[in-house]
Amino acid sequence: MFQSSVKDQAFIISITESVYPDNSAEIIGCFNDAMSSGKSLIILDLSKVEVIYSSGITNLVQLFTQLKARQAELIIVGIQDGVLKIFKLLGLHQLFKFSATLEDALASGSKK
Repeated sequence: MFQSSVKDQAFIISITESVYPDNSAEIIGCFNDAMSSGKSLIILDLSKVEVIYSSGITNLVQLFTQLKARQAELIIVGIQDGVLKIFKLLGLHQLFKFSATLEDALASGSKK
């Protein structure tokens, strides 16, 4: 359900199914791995996520806050329309940075 990898300066987390309250502990584990990696760019691939519950959104905001304190960047890749609508309803589209593809996110992060 969660896969992580490192490419160049980025720690990449791919979530391969919808985010429910019962899998939030696993998400937190992946986010902790990302934080301890020391990478300045965290890319979160949500291209396969059709549903995200409030607990998952809370985890994302916490990750963003921790990364910002470290002067690291979070880019969300491949967000589906339904999930993006939720982000927009909550005003989170102004908080997070989005990219259409992993390659675009890597290129964007390398410009820092």
